[in-house]
Amino acid sequence: MTKLNLGFITQIPLDYLHLVCLGVTRKLFRQWIKGKLPYRLKSRDSILIGDRLNSFRSHFSSDFPRKPRSILHIDHYKGTEFRALLLYSGVVALRGVISAPQYKNFLCFHTAMYILLSKNANNREWNNLAKNLLQLFVENSINLYGKEFAVYNVHGLLHIHEDALLHGSLDNASTFPFENYMQKLKSFIHSHNFHLEQVAKRILESEEILNDAVFKSFSKGTILHNACKKGNNCFMLNAGIIVVIRKCVEIRSSFFLVQKFNYISRVKEYPVDSRKLGIFKVMNLSNEYVLEIIPENVNCRLIKLPFKRYFICIPVLHTIK
Repeated sequence: MTKLNLGFITQIPLDYLHLVCLGVTRKLFRQWIKGKLPYRLKSRDSILIGDRLNSFRSHFSSDFPRKPRSILHIDHYKGTEFRALLLYSGVVALRGVISAPQYKNFLCFHTAMYILLSKNANNREWNNLAKNLLQLFVENSINLYGKEFAVYNVHGLLHIHEDALLHGSLDNASTFPFENYMQKLKSFIHSHNFHLEQVAKRILESEEILNDAVFKSFSKGTILHNACKKGNNCFMLNAGIIVVIRKCVEIRSSFFLVQKFNYISRVKEYPVDSRKLGIFKVMNLSNEYVLEIIPENVNCRLIKLPFKRYFICIPVLHTIK
């Protein structure tokens, strides 16, 4: 391997699925739910977090194959569930439950990873901000949870921004696509012999079916597909307004009955102005009115999570233009 013209540090990126999602995020939440005193939360607080996550199920869009479930099932969480917990649901589920220093420290972690998984990941200014936030998270975590918290995965956070500089969003070089396809591959195997041959034949058959199929429907494959369905219906438009789509006025038209939020502000606890990330605190829906919406006028889809009398809206990363 020494004969290969390959930079083993620079050209082999850290995999954030295992380092961040199944690593640090899992460790952090297990510390709160099942860890040792004095870091473990009271049982009523764990139940409250779980109840909030369950209530978020209907607010998650069809972009997410796994909907939130109680944190009490944390030992059975998959990587995608920890990713959603870190980037979306954890922001609201933990709010007012863990201590203020713990919550602000979690937001440093959340913000840094949100940047490194966005299109700004290899922008030097944004990347440097993520680097500083991860350094702050590691330092504060040691103070909050003790030196034993600083395992190798936590140390890896200090270097993961370097991969984003080279490869862009960490999703460009993760094992998520391979993990997601494992179950599909398993379903191709029906006998105990010739496993590879079975998989190869089923893949060829699937490709033939896909090539023959014709999919034609209004907005299918675009951000507006199923836009009237709860969870899918909150959008940030290019004009800077946040709307909730209630129904399509006419079939196959681009006119929708919508409501917009009259109050939009930043989320105060964030280590940076949350509005720069596209994350807003919103409330006060307007009366319904008809608005023409086409995919070109939509900036992104938002996850709209309720908290007390308002919502926190977080852009679904892969829908951002």
